[in-house]
Amino acid sequence: VVVVVVLCILCKMAGLCKPGILTHSLTLSLRCSSLRPMQYCFSSGKAINKRYPSTMQLCRRGIASNAEKTKDKTDSKVSKEQETKKGRREPAFAFSLDRYLESDPTNHTNAETPAVYTMPKHISQLLSTQTPRLTKSIRDPQSTLSVMVRDPVVRMLKLLEEQNNNRIVFTGPAGTGKSVSLMHILHYCHARGWATLYIPHASVLCLEQQAIRQSDWKKHRWDQFVAAHDILVHFKNWNEHILQYPTQSGYDFAARNIPLGTPLAEVVALGIQDAYNATDAVGVLLKELKALSTEVPFLVAVDEYTTLMQKNYPEFLDMNLKAVSEEESGLLHNLMKLVHPKTPTNSTSGVASDDHKISVVLADSDLYGHVNGFKDELLSRSTRIAMETYNNTELNTFISFNRLQGYLSRAPGLQEYRIIDNVTGRNPRRVAKLISSM
Repeated sequence: VVVVVVLCILCKMAGLCKPGILTHSLTLSLRCSSLRPMQYCFSSGKAINKRYPSTMQLCRRGIASNAEKTKDKTDSKVSKEQETKKGRREPAFAFSLDRYLESDPTNHTNAETPAVYTMPKHISQLLSTQTPRLTKSIRDPQSTLSVMVRDPVVRMLKLLEEQNNNRIVFTGPAGTGKSVSLMHILHYCHARGWATLYIPHASVLCLEQQAIRQSDWKKHRWDQFVAAHDILVHFKNWNEHILQYPTQSGYDFAARNIPLGTPLAEVVALGIQDAYNATDAVGVLLKELKALSTEVPFLVAVDEYTTLMQKNYPEFLDMNLKAVSEEESGLLHNLMKLVHPKTPTNSTSGVASDDHKISVVLADSDLYGHVNGFKDELLSRSTRIAMETYNNTELNTFISFNRLQGYLSRAPGLQEYRIIDNVTGRNPRRVAKLISSM
């Protein structure tokens, strides 16, 4: 640009070109450059085109832009209102630290949703040990779990608080938060002093080949001694407060005599120390917990429940390479007697008699009363609570929580917000994966 200006001035001094030609050539050269403030006609002292202001106008604009930066917040609100009138939709991230809830879930029954609460470290460690795959996306660097308190969970907590016997089913598409909500309920019942049995992956018990042996107690059944051993270990970690209760009956299995009044801790230890006794120990434990539920409420939480509702399990083969049925598996038979009793009961929920306080909470993505042609009348009488995708407030709360935790370096802009909305469909699992990659 400088070279062109110098040549034009020399040509004018030498009288080789007319003023009009000089102005046109200077304008053309300046328009090809990126220095818009210099697009100015020296001969007339005015702006060449209305799109290219004069130097004085540019200076005034610069002063005005600096003054605008120092305006108060009211001016920014006015500009946002003007943009809204033009049809531009800006996300509202109205989230602050007061939206955190205390870590005691017993006070969440009247909580304002959505909000986020952080589980205590020992509860987070128990869940992370038992379900590392499920807790990976909600675990922070301090190894604590942060869970969003949603309206369906608050409604379920109220049901557990108001009634003795409940049979509640979480339904909804995959990734909508059923498993995480089940952890929230487990923490609630544990804080209330309940006995809890948590089966996070029911499919592992029947859709995979199992380590089995013939039962010493009932020869027509197979013992899943490894799976039963794991259940006892996790049960002991969750229920230290009830292991001192004595058994209300006597048992004799595997050449071991369990007399009346034996502490539950000894029954659990029998299955943990010798895995071959684990399946029988689980059966005794479940029977005793049902009898104990007249004093101590009992929660049974089963995820992926649909996989258990089959006549036989093609992937689960016995020693003769024959598919094992529920009746032939000692562990599944004992579990289903508690979760899905076949005999009629006095309770309308189908769980137990009115004297017992047993709550069964199930979760799966396809619980509609029919599974593989099998009609489950007990499920049709259960209380259904649907888990859905995030609404606007829940999505903004989740994004803002990640921003406050430092997982996002800045708040997403309008275009990024639309990408999150469109790509994930507001599915909680997909939103978490996308946010973790940003």
